[in-house]
Amino acid sequence: MNIIMYHYVRPYSDNYPYFKNLDLNNFTKQLDYFDKKFGFISKKDYIESVKTGIPKKGVVLTFDDGFKDHFEYVLPELTKRGLWGIFYIPTAQYSSNKLLGVHRVHHLKGKYGSTHILKEVLRLTKNYMINPNLIKQFSKTTYHYFEREKDEKKLQQLLNYFIDYESCNFVWRKRH
Repeated sequence: MNIIMYHYVRPYSDNYPYFKNLDLNNFTKQLDYFDKKFGFISKKDYIESVKTGIPKKGVVLTFDDGFKDHFEYVLPELTKRGLWGIFYIPTAQYSSNKLLGVHRVHHLKGKYGSTHILKEVLRLTKNYMINPNLIKQFSKTTYHYFEREKDEKKLQQLLNYFIDYESCNFVWRKRH
C-alpha cells in the first residue's frame, strides 16, 4: 500500500509568488501516473486492510489540514475520476478562531519569501520571546529531512518551535 499525502493543491497566484504548492496540472499528472503505475485502492479494500492489517496493493490519497483547496480543486478532480481520499481536518482553528501557526508561516513565506520574513522576524523578536530550552530541544531534530534553503529552515524553526504563539502574534501584528 502506498499512501500519498498532499497539503496545498492550487493554481499559482501572483499574490503569493513564493508559495510552495502543487499546481493543479501537476496534481492531475500525478494522479495519472499513480493510476497507471500502481492503481488506486477502493474504500472497501482500504477498510478491510485496516481491519485485517494486511495491506492491499495500490495508492491511498490523503489531504492534510482541511484547506479550501481540497474542496475547490481536489474534490472535483477525485469525483471526476471516481476516486476518494482521506481528508484530515484540524479542529483547533475552529475552536480558537485562530489560524494555525504553521499555516501562518506558510502564507508569510509565500507572500514575501523566507529571507525577507526572517530578517523582519529577527528585527522584531525580543530575547524574552525565545525559549532556550525549546531551541536546545528542537534545533537538532526539526526540518532535517526536507530540502529547504537555510533561511527557510531558520524561519520555520523560529516561528514553529522557538517562539510561543502569543509572541508570534506580536511579531505578526507588527509586520501587518
